Amino acid sequence: MRSFSALFGLAWIFLALWQIPPANAQSGSAAQAGPAWYVAVSGGGAGSNGLGQEGWNRDSLCYPDMACFGQEPPAAISGYRWRYDIDLDNGAAFGLAAGRRIGRARLELAAGQQRNRADQQFTALSYYDGSPLPPPPDTPVDANARTRIDRVNLRQLSVNAYYDFPGAWGALSPYLGVGLGRAQVEIAGLHYSSEYQATEAAATVFDPPLEFYNSEQNADLKDNVLLWRLHAGADYALSSHTLLGLKLTWSGTRSFEATAGYDAHAQHQSDPGFANTNSFGGIRHWSAALTLRRILGN
Repeated sequence: MRSFSALFGLAWIFLALWQIPPANAQSGSAAQAGPAWYVAVSGGGAGSNGLGQEGWNRDSLCYPDMACFGQEPPAAISGYRWRYDIDLDNGAAFGLAAGRRIGRARLELAAGQQRNRADQQFTALSYYDGSPLPPPPDTPVDANARTRIDRVNLRQLSVNAYYDFPGAWGALSPYLGVGLGRAQVEIAGLHYSSEYQATEAAATVFDPPLEFYNSEQNADLKDNVLLWRLHAGADYALSSHTLLGLKLTWSGTRSFEATAGYDAHAQHQSDPGFANTNSFGGIRHWSAALTLRRILGN
């Protein structure tokens, strides 16, 4: 999404504005009283729930390790559907923000990124209509399939609104907030490959050769989805215009899907644009980050 270039623009604005001295450095209570612009930077840890993955294509072939292989006439197949569970490790989150404070309320534009390593686990394979595949037969063919996803990247752009409670916890000022925006979800390093070989005991000559059925796909899948956020945190005033804090954020996105082609596939013989589609469940993720906020005026 083009708007994510704002992440870099916001970084430049942040660096420039950070050098601007406060217009009138007053006491901490006075600085909290009036409207003021501010910039902030945050960094910390991030975790996500697991993802459900469902994919499908319109592959009409029967493969050498399937019960329908060798039938005359060939079995009619409309495609295949597969399912995986994806576990996500805890990762890192980074963010920049610029906003305006008016009394106890704040409104800001924020951009950020988090990434989590992924572990993909196969759960089911069926025909396109959802009907189960027959039990695999005892064939003189070894089928070797490899799948993986390297990581899930989440780039966020949101408008956040906060309400502060200055001095409610003594030296700490807690706050609550909500946010709404867009997220670019990237399933990075998706790999699938299958390879068919005759067993050592096989004396059968296959026509077409088993290599004809080999396939491979390498892709980065991306989609832009709605993002919602809930925030809670507390700040400590290092000075009248500099605050150090801890922010907890719970976010969610809707489900998303993306289509990608194969690097190699038998269906390319009849359809050079042959592709598959993968759908992923919505992400629920959290982050715990240290924040540093600089107030630029009274």
